[in-house]
Amino acid sequence: MDQQKKPTPARATILSSALSFVRFTERMTDGVVLISVFTHVIHCNGSFRRTLGRSPRQLKGQPIVNYMTADSRRDFESRWSQRVRGADEPYAITWVHADGSNVRTVATPLPLFDQTGAFEGSVAIVSDRTERVRTLYEIY
Repeated sequence: MDQQKKPTPARATILSSALSFVRFTERMTDGVVLISVFTHVIHCNGSFRRTLGRSPRQLKGQPIVNYMTADSRRDFESRWSQRVRGADEPYAITWVHADGSNVRTVATPLPLFDQTGAFEGSVAIVSDRTERVRTLYEIY
């Protein structure tokens, strides 16, 4: 058996942790998206996919900015440069749903770093606020 393919306790722990993460996120009512250092989608849960009206195949491996409005894309790119330094403040993102409608959300990001402090990407909780915004516009 190849040395790299042998099961090790560390590999088993990493695999177990990854599977637990996926199972946990699939049970959440808010969207969850894991983004690589290159801003590509690594994982997203069902709620996030429904929010955007997209399938896993459409999202996985794609640049996350492909699904944002132009204004949100500019804001994201500015905030991403801060996130690599540890910034984690929530902010608004407007996405473009598969049907062309805008989806207003609040993203709560968490930058991810390895043991040496190198930035590895980010995970974010994405809360759909579209109905709330629509209701506020109706009230006022």
